[in-house]
Amino acid sequence: MPGPPTGRSARERGIVTPMFDWGAMATVQGGSLAHLTLRPGKPTADGRKTYETGVIGHGPDGAALADLVSEQICTWNTDFRTRNLRIALPDTPGAADPAAGRFVLERPSHPITITWE
Repeated sequence: MPGPPTGRSARERGIVTPMFDWGAMATVQGGSLAHLTLRPGKPTADGRKTYETGVIGHGPDGAALADLVSEQICTWNTDFRTRNLRIALPDTPGAADPAAGRFVLERPSHPITITWE
């Protein structure tokens, strides 16, 4: 889920390094927030740029939330990266099944179902 835009002054001071110019994807849990960040990785053998995704947590349980998001990124990279993505907004989404690649993002109306096929 997209998070709030990050002001340029926060980036310039090195407080945050958002993934995109407009800000960063983030999640909240209780009074904590975790957002994605990006840094250059090692170039490939043919000179192409690569990047590493990181997670930064803020708040009383920010480190634990960042660890949880990091674990989910690793699961996606290992198990689902090569699969196609399907996003749906059904009236009744059914149950989530993360092991099979089916995730349900609860919202007040029309939950979002994400399936890695």
